[in-house]
Amino acid sequence: MIQTTAILACLFFFSSCQPYSAGNYQDINHSQVTVKSCPVSADAVLSCIASSNQLSAQAINSEFNLIVDSLEPGADSNRLLCLSLHRHSSSEQQEKGKAILEDFLTRAQCSKQQDLAGLLLIMQGNIDLHKKYFDKNWKLHLEKKEISNKKDTIKQEFDHEIISYQRRIQDLEQQVQKLKELESVLNKTVQP
Repeated sequence: MIQTTAILACLFFFSSCQPYSAGNYQDINHSQVTVKSCPVSADAVLSCIASSNQLSAQAINSEFNLIVDSLEPGADSNRLLCLSLHRHSSSEQQEKGKAILEDFLTRAQCSKQQDLAGLLLIMQGNIDLHKKYFDKNWKLHLEKKEISNKKDTIKQEFDHEIISYQRRIQDLEQQVQKLKELESVLNKTVQP
């Protein structure tokens, strides 16, 4: 009896879920509403991130710029979003990817809207962390650059002074040599 009840409950459950499968939804009036599939896929973006993990910052920049330059309907938005989420992406690239995803979410209705909204949250968190890290370390970077510039300036001044002292030493040695020669000439003329 319990098994029969469980089987009937499962059949009822699965038969009641069928109208909602494959992106087909029915509203209260039982009219058919079809939600189209998305050209942008959170799954594709995340798998792209995993597969492009070994790319260098230079490769990311060149490919990102190539995709942005050719961005048109049907362009590879998944790849663009993937590159904007890559660990080597710049702040500008992250912001561009976020803007594209936000624009897509506002104008397109698709079955994976929540997945893309989750991807947008990940992008925003990534941007926030990047800004926090960048802002915090930017001051340190500027201080390090300033110290490095001062060090280079001091080294150049020191090298210049060394050359100046070396020239002065050579001049003094020449003067000493001339004085020795003059002394020797004077000693020869003074002696009878």
